[in-house]
Amino acid sequence: RDPGAHPAGSDYSLGEATGDGCADLVVRWLPGTGGTRVTLWESDGTGFRRSASQDADWEDLSTSIRLSLNVMGDDRSDLVVLQRLPGVDALTSDYSAWLSTWSPRDDGSWDVSQQGLGIWAQQVALLGGHADGDGRPDLLRIWQDDQGELQLTLWRSQGGHFAAAETIPLGSPRLRQQFLAADVDHDGLDDLVQIWRDSWNQAVATTWHWDGAGGSWSTDSVLGTWIDDAHHILLRYASGQSDLVRSTVEASGVATLEVWNYRNGFVVGSRDSQPSTAGSPPPMHFVQAAQQVDDT
Repeated sequence: RDPGAHPAGSDYSLGEATGDGCADLVVRWLPGTGGTRVTLWESDGTGFRRSASQDADWEDLSTSIRLSLNVMGDDRSDLVVLQRLPGVDALTSDYSAWLSTWSPRDDGSWDVSQQGLGIWAQQVALLGGHADGDGRPDLLRIWQDDQGELQLTLWRSQGGHFAAAETIPLGSPRLRQQFLAADVDHDGLDDLVQIWRDSWNQAVATTWHWDGAGGSWSTDSVLGTWIDDAHHILLRYASGQSDLVRSTVEASGVATLEVWNYRNGFVVGSRDSQPSTAGSPPPMHFVQAAQQVDDT
């Protein structure tokens, strides 16, 4: 019953693979046979028991991107993995960014569908999000074109595979950028939030919206002075609302947590501070407390 009995460097993720309401553990690890093994540990609510294992074709943990999404719409978590496809040119091949979708069966094994998402060398980020309002998570792929500009391509879930939809230009890459996705404007479609540092040393949140019919627009919000070790997450509430949470630690050791609400741009909804060890993020219970703010 010990899920920790896998080699160091193994990849662990939680998801409801069996549909019984309990979060199961999926482990991707290297068995030393030239491939990557995926092992399901089923939860009974009190612990985990080892279930089925299934092998992928080659070893790849360090560079792959892994998401846990209910792409089939059956209330089970599917494992979505993007990795570089061996044997093809990562600079030119549209198949070099290779996507595998692992959908659980009743016996604990998986059906696996695979497809190319584009050129691996152009890959910037991959997120899950609801791009078309059909209830199934889609993929938001950010990539850099031949001119160095950022592009967002929406890949809509078709149940087991994804179909490319619109591509939205995002402009030039931003300094220290990171990307998040959630429905911050409450229109039923997830939005892309780009956190970055501007030339005045300010943290900026650029929020990208789309209407599902090819239209897109963005807003910029200044979050305050840029802090290198700041943490940014988007909290999804049961009500459907999503807020931006920013946690920082000042040089004095004071930890501050801010909840930002979206009102055609982010505005501070609440702010709380407490002493903390300088250079360390706020403790987890401090971050979780923000989830209760305005959660109706």
